[in-house]
Amino acid sequence: MDNQPKFVDKKLLLGPYLARIMDGERQNWKNLVAQTLDLSIKEKTPGDPVTVIDLAISEDVKKISLENNWHFYSEEEPRDWELPLIIIDPIDGTRELIERRPECAVSIALIKTWDFTSEENEGWLFNPFTSETFTEETNQERVKQDKLLGYVSRSETKHGLFKNLNHPQIEIKDVGSIAYKLGLLASGKIDFVVSLRPKNVWDIAAGTILCEKMGLELYSQGKRITKITHELYRPPLLWCKPEDFALLSKAFEPNGR
Repeated sequence: MDNQPKFVDKKLLLGPYLARIMDGERQNWKNLVAQTLDLSIKEKTPGDPVTVIDLAISEDVKKISLENNWHFYSEEEPRDWELPLIIIDPIDGTRELIERRPECAVSIALIKTWDFTSEENEGWLFNPFTSETFTEETNQERVKQDKLLGYVSRSETKHGLFKNLNHPQIEIKDVGSIAYKLGLLASGKIDFVVSLRPKNVWDIAAGTILCEKMGLELYSQGKRITKITHELYRPPLLWCKPEDFALLSKAFEPNGR
């Protein structure tokens, strides 16, 4: 006999554990972004803004972590580095948030081992503007096109880092946060993501875990990367299928652009 209350959606009892917890926060965080008019913007360091929304979401997830006996490592509070560990960027793409451009994401990873490829690790991404949510269950294979389509950073494009790229098999477009781009990659919207600036683990952990579950690998300075570390990940950073690595790596080498 089914003893579950009738109002319980059984789908909520299945699937990744992290998603089952964080999905309940989506509406709260969407409302927070929509209703907070004064972002009280401060700079942690020159050019690195933080808002009341970043801080509020970080605190929400910190409470959830304590309730579940998870260690906690946030961009706003890089405190613990022990397993099991929550790694969070409360808003990856704070500049997009400030400009009200819908290309940012709450980025949360639940780490059970120090390996991006481990099936035990989980990633969860949420765009508070569009309500797009990226989890293991939203991952999809990309349908191959004539060209490889990739997303790159708006700020990197603005600074001319891709101005010399001219490859008949590659197309790039500017999109905001790295976490949001990785969610789109894992869900089959594009073929690759590239960044030519260093990234912290909170920027990329959740998205990289989702990508790895789809066979999309992370490369740093031309080498395959699987280790989760609090040290900077050095560019060029490339997420793609291994069969596309040679072409893309060459195209985005410093002397290849």
